[in-house]
Amino acid sequence: MTAGKTASRHLASKMAISADLRRLIFKMSFMWQNQWVTLIVCSFLVIYGIPVESFESPGNDCHCIRTSSDFIPRRMVQRLEIRPEGATCRFTEIIITKKNNATVCVTPDAPWIVRLISELQKKNKMKRHAKRSTTEDNLKKM
Repeated sequence: MTAGKTASRHLASKMAISADLRRLIFKMSFMWQNQWVTLIVCSFLVIYGIPVESFESPGNDCHCIRTSSDFIPRRMVQRLEIRPEGATCRFTEIIITKKNNATVCVTPDAPWIVRLISELQKKNKMKRHAKRSTTEDNLKKM
């Protein structure tokens, strides 16, 4: 009888180990499934989803790397672009495109650029006023 009791205890301990082992295997397989899901999601995001710019700190997408305060004659200016500071760049940028299509970033506080901008704004206001008055005159005639 002692041999039978020992055998049943041995069998019971094997069953207990196998139940523990089954639980452990189940937990590990669940853990591996989670790792596979994580790996697949991360791979998808790396390949398709997340643009590199989203990892950069805000305010680093400035057009001008260096600026110049050198005078540029008005007759050489083809286009003047003012990009105010904002979410993409922390600085106000003034970009001049010359008639030879060369672009120059100008220091915003250069005295000559401040005068040029105010002259262009006055000229623009005069054009707008002239357009408005002719339109109003045409409407009155009707």
